[in-house]
Amino acid sequence: PRPARDADVDRADLFLTRRCETAAIMAIRACAHRWGYSVAARLSSRSLAVAQNLSKCHPSARNGSHYQSHVHQHALLGEQQQRLLETSLCPGFRGFAAAATANANAASAESAAAVAPSALPGLFELRTYVAKPGALAGYLQMCADTASVRRAVNPGFLGMWVCETGADVNEVTHMYHYDDYHDLDATRAAMAKDPAWQNFLATSEAALASQKSEMFLPATAALAAAGIGEAAKYMKGLATSGDAVATSHGVFELRTYQLELGYNPIPKLIGHMAEGLPSKLASDPGAASSDSKGRLVFMGYSDVGKLNQFVELWRYPSFQDHISVREAARSAGKWRETIAHIAPMVQAFDTKLLRPAQCSPMT
Repeated sequence: PRPARDADVDRADLFLTRRCETAAIMAIRACAHRWGYSVAARLSSRSLAVAQNLSKCHPSARNGSHYQSHVHQHALLGEQQQRLLETSLCPGFRGFAAAATANANAASAESAAAVAPSALPGLFELRTYVAKPGALAGYLQMCADTASVRRAVNPGFLGMWVCETGADVNEVTHMYHYDDYHDLDATRAAMAKDPAWQNFLATSEAALASQKSEMFLPATAALAAAGIGEAAKYMKGLATSGDAVATSHGVFELRTYQLELGYNPIPKLIGHMAEGLPSKLASDPGAASSDSKGRLVFMGYSDVGKLNQFVELWRYPSFQDHISVREAARSAGKWRETIAHIAPMVQAFDTKLLRPAQCSPMT
């Protein structure tokens, strides 16, 4: 829709005007991903200056797939822009940039498919409810009794977990996926018109002391480094497949980092995570036998709510296994380097252990 597209373009242009270069690059890439590269190419000639400063904005990504990804995406903005971008690249990647330009026509068709709604990374909503003391069991039973209703009115329902330790023990965390904010609006409108869902809300609200909603975007580069492609598809697979993760009840750990203010901390953290995650996953006590104890479920950063938050969701067979995985990771050299890079940016770090509710798709 044109209003949403124009809003994205205006936001990118505002960052360009204010010379917020890193934010502008992210906004331009978002426009390209959501609306096509032709839209991003029309932003402004000021985007050329941003592209020329790409290596300055992302010094930590000069080596590896993330830097190449930036080059490739900007190459698709057009041959003229690509030539200007190429002059600003470090010599080691000029060959890659040239190859990207040579393949721009073929890539444009591929990118058109990549921005189809089904391929968008989408939005992930974390809803945190706190039940009144003594009311948690009743609330969870109501959720179980109406599980089919919840899934019908909100097909993006991914999971519901109850806090075991690390936060309020009456806390319930829900997770939902939406294609975009339009999908969120449409889903909410459908829920408001559904009599069964409205009846559930009316009967369950008395059990709750507070409700909070926050929106997150997937950390696609970090997830890709862990072998996870499309986050929503991956998590729905965990919920519906017949493997051990879906058929046996494990436990989950939700880790939350609060980063310092600024546009750079989140991109930098994602880059470091992508570099270190393979080392951490390889250190898992069961990795050698393809029976890993820790399974990464999701990584993302806040889009609405408390900003500059980064979250990780992991699954383990037991709470003790989460300790075993953590201790093993301390021997992973690259992961230790990652933590050393991340630590100075982190203002607070919280972790809580969760059990899946009866109605949770992911268990």
